[in-house]
Amino acid sequence: MDAPLEDGIEAMPSGEAGSRRVILRDSIKATAGFERLGAEIGSSLKSLIRMFGPSGFCASGRRAAVMHTA
Repeated sequence: MDAPLEDGIEAMPSGEAGSRRVILRDSIKATAGFERLGAEIGSSLKSLIRMFGPSGFCASGRRAAVMHTA
């Protein structure tokens, strides 16, 4: 897993979640891409993009799936 992606995932439960989700989104775009990530964790592209937006919500189960896949 690349460092920005790992840092962003670990920081999501903290109060900095909005900016960290943006870091995660950019890292996902630069590496695996949302299409591949969505296919691997069983989530739609649109749902993942919303989840990793500044005001998105990432449930712990999805966060674990992203960590495992990344």
